[in-house]
Amino acid sequence: MQKYLTLCVLTFLLSWGSLVAQTVQTTGAGEPGDKDTLKIYINPEKELFNSSEPLRVTCSLNLRDFLRSTDPSKLFDARLTFYFSDADTLVQDVKMKPTGKFRRSYCSFPPIELQFSKPNEKKKNTENQHTVKIINQCQNSKLYEGYLLKEYLVYKMYNLFSAYSFKVRLLIITYQDNRKAGRQYIKYGFLLENPHKMASRNNAKLIKEQGLNRLNVLPYDITRTALFEFMVSNTDWTASAQHNIKILDPLDVNVNRRVFVPFDFDYSGFVNTVYAAPAPDIDQQSVTQRIYLGPCENDEVFDSIFNEFASKEQAIRDLVMNFQLLDKSERTRHCRTGNNLCSFSGGVVFRLFVEPQLQRLFVHSSLLRS
Repeated sequence: MQKYLTLCVLTFLLSWGSLVAQTVQTTGAGEPGDKDTLKIYINPEKELFNSSEPLRVTCSLNLRDFLRSTDPSKLFDARLTFYFSDADTLVQDVKMKPTGKFRRSYCSFPPIELQFSKPNEKKKNTENQHTVKIINQCQNSKLYEGYLLKEYLVYKMYNLFSAYSFKVRLLIITYQDNRKAGRQYIKYGFLLENPHKMASRNNAKLIKEQGLNRLNVLPYDITRTALFEFMVSNTDWTASAQHNIKILDPLDVNVNRRVFVPFDFDYSGFVNTVYAAPAPDIDQQSVTQRIYLGPCENDEVFDSIFNEFASKEQAIRDLVMNFQLLDKSERTRHCRTGNNLCSFSGGVVFRLFVEPQLQRLFVHSSLLRS
């Protein structure tokens, strides 16, 4: 009797698995808005950032109109297909629009904001919607592919230093024109976590605050951020103007100071794009010239943060050298002995280059720059 019962259960499970597979396959049919398409809601925070493996995605939209649009507020209908595995494919209808100030005007394929919503869910403003960004390969060339992969790596590096950082997920994304069969582009990209979701994940809220000063920021936090920006040779950030910096207000009553979260690293010397320009207001000669823009803290703070960077040296080296999608020569260049990324994570070498610049901080401090 028990054998027959087991057989019945297995038969039911196999039948159910077949039904699920057929249902998922059905969702790939048709165009956005089809009434006979099964609506599946994807929670971007829970499902898209839960793995470090590259995610294959297909995006079907009116590609010609999207790329020709000059209206940054115009939303386009699109259908995303997520290939989590060979047996796990999900489809989501979304709204999308180009984003980014410089890259929207310069890139042939700008970054994109995706707006997810549950069926029949009404939102009063986009801030409360489930949104994520896709950072796309700016131009269609091997050079720009390398830029995209290196910027992704910078986000992954900062994840090693702080939970107060943006999650990212590498994509292999196929853009298909749903108005012209056969027109498609396959590119690398990466998903960038929603800022409000990042804040919520860290029990904090995102704020816009004027008049930041040394008294209302965490000294260890701003020093860590500034040294990281120094490590990747990025001067394209200012805390006072909140340029390429998000500011979090921790909800913990025991923490009454602000936390900084850096983003947007395409102007860094590590990425070293052809369009990145040195900062003339701080006498930077090239984007690969490291200039420290953080505050001048006491020895206790610096010793602690320098030691923290030293402890991450091997992890950074492993992250870079094991990232097979980047050319080996490029990986080796950043991690060879000498004035480079990986050795700069070592506290002793790092400090030798930072300390001579501390005398100039009243001129160059990011907290003072407007």
